[in-house]
Amino acid sequence: MSALPGTLEGPGLYGASPLKPKRRRATKTEMDDRREAVYRIAQEMAPATVRQIMYRAVVEHLFPKDASGSTKTYDKVQGVLGDMRVEGAMPYEWVVDESRSLASPGHFYDSLADLHETVAHLYDRNHWQSQPERVEVWTEKEGVLWPVTAKWNVPLLVCHGRPSITVKHDAVECIMASDKRTTILYVGDHDPTGVDSPREAEEWMRTQMGGGDTGLFNGLFGGSRSIFGGYQFDFEVLAVLPEHVEQYAELTRATNTNDKCYDRFVDYCDENGLDYDSLEMDAIPANELRRIVEDAITLHIDFDLWDIESLYDDLERQALQEMPPSWRV
Repeated sequence: MSALPGTLEGPGLYGASPLKPKRRRATKTEMDDRREAVYRIAQEMAPATVRQIMYRAVVEHLFPKDASGSTKTYDKVQGVLGDMRVEGAMPYEWVVDESRSLASPGHFYDSLADLHETVAHLYDRNHWQSQPERVEVWTEKEGVLWPVTAKWNVPLLVCHGRPSITVKHDAVECIMASDKRTTILYVGDHDPTGVDSPREAEEWMRTQMGGGDTGLFNGLFGGSRSIFGGYQFDFEVLAVLPEHVEQYAELTRATNTNDKCYDRFVDYCDENGLDYDSLEMDAIPANELRRIVEDAITLHIDFDLWDIESLYDDLERQALQEMPPSWRV
């Protein structure tokens, strides 16, 4: 038997495998174009996570979508963002890193004058004290929502997955200690844990407040309202909703079928006509997520009362700034 052209073949030898075509490398012009596009995306979404910027770059076909288990595209986008920031071509604050935080022992002042200036600058009257409702935002990831929750003085709880018993217990105590209706706005991933977490959290909290199994839980995404022993409590999921899964379908990924909540996730997908793929909240552009949360927060604000608090805020801040010199040691 004659050997095939381009191969070695004979007694004790295997035919050579066909050579794989070399992967085409991007040209300098293409790489520069990608940098400009990544810069534009980061500027439009800032502050945003690397993953959110990566997803937007994939949607714009700047990079291929990572295969399951691969991080090649993520690493490339992360590298581009890192290089531009180190080079001074992009502000560091445009990209947030939610995997690391600095634990500070507290704030120190150089003098009483320094303390006075800081207090006068940072003073912010509690606008919610006269509001008829309380609002909290719970999310799996922190950085991208902070600008909105800080703007409206709303507590932001970062769950990093499923809320712990301690977190849920603390929330119950706050609700029971207040004479106002409390609304918890939830933002999380569309995956078995992300779909099950708000359902489980509300049911657990309902039970702790004496709700028992009375059927007051009205559905995961219906903005259900439960009243337990006089305590008014709403739990509303803002994202990721079925409409977001459909809108960003090209960014979905395979779901972990070994997740203990997978069967419930399948039921939920069937009820909403969805495939069984998962979608991270990072797939939704950061500025869009902030808009969704801000719209939901402002629905619970009485702006006539808010404006009165703003007036007091201005007067009190001015009073702090005009404090007698004897205080400015």
